[in-house]
Amino acid sequence: MRDLPSLIKEAAVSWNRDDPWRLSAVVAYYAILSLPGLLVIIITMLSSFWGNEFVEGRIYEEIDEVMGKSAADSIRNTGLPPWRSVIRSGSSF
Repeated sequence: MRDLPSLIKEAAVSWNRDDPWRLSAVVAYYAILSLPGLLVIIITMLSSFWGNEFVEGRIYEEIDEVMGKSAADSIRNTGLPPWRSVIRSGSSF
């Protein structure tokens, strides 16, 4: 128990030495870049089970909850979502 303060100090110094802010920015950057591809894969897989209309409807509902109805309507009115052509072609990964 008496080693606890020195252990905490050593952990903090070691953590700070590894530059956690830069590393967290790198993880966030790559996570954002991977989302579109991951979304296409997930939508394609779910559409094979439940159908295109159901999956697209759920996506718009989620967008509506998170960003609001006007954002969901704007996305829906832009035309074909980019994943629809992938889903219709039935491409496999």
